[in-house]
Amino acid sequence: MKAITLWQPWASLLACRVIEYETRSWAAKYRGPMAIHAAASGPKNVPYQMSGTITSILGADNQLDYSRGVVIAMADLVACHEMEKDDFENIGFWHSNNGTRKFHAVSEQQESFFVRTII
Repeated sequence: MKAITLWQPWASLLACRVIEYETRSWAAKYRGPMAIHAAASGPKNVPYQMSGTITSILGADNQLDYSRGVVIAMADLVACHEMEKDDFENIGFWHSNNGTRKFHAVSEQQESFFVRTII
C-alpha cells in the first residue's frame, strides 16, 4: 500500500476533509488509494503559530491529542498538478516547480495503527 506522511496538523485536517490538497516538491505519477500517515515528529513552532487558524476551522485545537507516527486515514490520490504562484493563498506552500496532490474519498481509520517509515 502506498502512503504519504504529513506533519500534524495537516494530516488531521486532510483526514477530517478540511483540506484536500497537499504540496510536495516532486511529481507523483501514482493515482489511487493511499494511507495518510501522521508523522511521528514535525516542525516545532508551526502548529502553535497555526493555533488560531485551526481553532477557527475545527472549533478547538487540541494539539497535544494529535495522533503521531500512525496511519490515521485512507484517501484516493486523484490528481497531481504543477502549482502556479496564484495557488499559494488557496493551497499552501508555493515554490517554483512544487506540485499539489488532490485527494478524494477520505475515510478516517476506526483504529489508527503504527507504521515504521523506511526511506
